[in-house]
Amino acid sequence: MTTAPSILASPKAQRRQLLAIGLLRASATTIVLIAAYYLLPLDRLSGVSLAVSLAVGLLALTAIAAYQVSAIIRHPHSGVRAIEALAITVPLFLLLFAAAYFLMAQGDARSGGRPLRGCPGGEAVRCSAGG
Repeated sequence: MTTAPSILASPKAQRRQLLAIGLLRASATTIVLIAAYYLLPLDRLSGVSLAVSLAVGLLALTAIAAYQVSAIIRHPHSGVRAIEALAITVPLFLLLFAAAYFLMAQGDARSGGRPLRGCPGGEAVRCSAGG
């Protein structure tokens, strides 16, 4: 069985390039996820069952996590890829949690305490509970 080459064995310029590419890819993915959360019409999903919405979200999270694990295994510098995978999976989990909380609050105004309202900058934005 062969082992993956250590990132420390690489030249300094290549290490910087690997880290920069990983951070750029993780940052871009996080920005796309946050933009999707704010732009998707979650308030128009009232006809869809909450259980179905949660199941689809968990299925998406599981599929992405499985893909990330396989990408870590295949990548020659698995440590860098693991950090990148973590930087993608954690924001996805948090955004799925926020979307589920928003959908539950939309379904029953009493479930989250006070009704959710938009941020001060726009009506379509869902970011805080306030009254």
